Amino acid sequence: MSVCTASDAATVKSAGAVGKILPPISLANVKKTPIGALYDYIATMPCYAVDAMIHLQEQSLPKDVSVDDLHLLQSVQTYAVATRCALNEKTKADMYAGQLSGMVTAVNDPHSQFMDEEESTILRESAEGEFFGIGAQLESIMIEGKFSGVRIVAPLPGTPADKAGLKAKDVVYMIGNKKTDSYKNLRDAIVDIKGPLGTSVILTLIREGEEKPLVVTVPRDRIEQKYVKTELLPNNWAWMRVIQFMGHKTFCTDIKNQYNALEKASLAKNEPLKGLILDLRNDPGGLLGLAFCAATTFAPPSVKGRTMLAIEMRDGVNPIEESKFTPLNLLNGKPLVVLVNEGSASASEIVAKVCQAQGYCTVVGTDTFGKGSIQRVFPLAGEKVSVKVTYAQYLVFHSSGALVPVQGVGVIPNIRVKVKRAETNDNTDVFRKRESDLQGSLPTSKYAKDILPENTKEMNPTLYQQIVDALSSEPLKLELE
Repeated sequence: MSVCTASDAATVKSAGAVGKILPPISLANVKKTPIGALYDYIATMPCYAVDAMIHLQEQSLPKDVSVDDLHLLQSVQTYAVATRCALNEKTKADMYAGQLSGMVTAVNDPHSQFMDEEESTILRESAEGEFFGIGAQLESIMIEGKFSGVRIVAPLPGTPADKAGLKAKDVVYMIGNKKTDSYKNLRDAIVDIKGPLGTSVILTLIREGEEKPLVVTVPRDRIEQKYVKTELLPNNWAWMRVIQFMGHKTFCTDIKNQYNALEKASLAKNEPLKGLILDLRNDPGGLLGLAFCAATTFAPPSVKGRTMLAIEMRDGVNPIEESKFTPLNLLNGKPLVVLVNEGSASASEIVAKVCQAQGYCTVVGTDTFGKGSIQRVFPLAGEKVSVKVTYAQYLVFHSSGALVPVQGVGVIPNIRVKVKRAETNDNTDVFRKRESDLQGSLPTSKYAKDILPENTKEMNPTLYQQIVDALSSEPLKLELE
């Protein structure tokens, strides 16, 4: 690799030297030369020739050059500098990906991104509820706001991670020969853990109570993710935990089947279900269509035909016709309690806000994250890479017909849970921030105004006491205000 020195640059910047070292790449030549051929030519240039090229182009640049032409020339110059002069050598493919990523970054939106082939595949598989890997939920270890490692939240039952003996709270010290604190973020670490299907990954773990690190070899296999989990509580309430609104192949069927199974088990004890606790705490969202499905599954007949949502795009606000209620009335009049916290975002907020705004649930918890923006994934040519952009925000129809926002506002609970901040750890910092704190986040819509929910304790003391009894006992043990 050539390095451009001061003496090199001084030598080649003379008019005679420039002509001898490289043919002139004028703006006119840049415009008419196929970009691939131009980049191939640049690949033959040493750094001092790149310096000379830029100097020559600057001298011959027309005074009335257009913004588009200037951008084209600067793009070529940047490519030349990055590939021929930067100490870190990168390929043409790296530069292409960086160019695409840079354009999306310029949108300055916290949820928009260019996704390479690996990231696009992970997103697609997550949406389908089937993917390959080791089968463990992972979380970031954050120290002073910086990514510092990986911790096991829990191995999924029956998966390779479970069979290999991974345990909750295990710290992943190394992935293969690479320390986890050297990764930029959790996503990059997951890529290396996931690896190619049919291979294995060696993880070095630090486990509480063990004097030495544990080295575990875990096979990579196909994993079927279940996003809905249920349990019949001792107090005869049904508890339904939605991890994420993903897995569109089975999600809606799972909700109905699992609730019906709990109802059947309850009746077998001659004690009918008292109600449903829909737990959306730390649910980051997912697919909008699955949020529609959940909201309409629990909806009573009284909301039939109403529209749940409107969507605000560049051209204004329009109702989402696909979000009209077709109530399944799964609960048949039993109370619906929706649990939320600061980690409830996006699709989980849609469900909570819709049910609350239409008056058929009681929301319990803390103010939610406040993400009312909608992202769409656009597969690019070749369909291996994609771009995810924020293209709209949703607004919720209140039973009064008014529009209420989620973006920047979130869901305000009918009953608040007492939060003991001293018991939290560094990993909750991500949830202490809200959507409105993120740089570049969308402002709350000017077309909507939030309506404060009723205080259940004041307006319906009987229901309030039923909810207190349901949530204060095992396993939830929540203290309500």
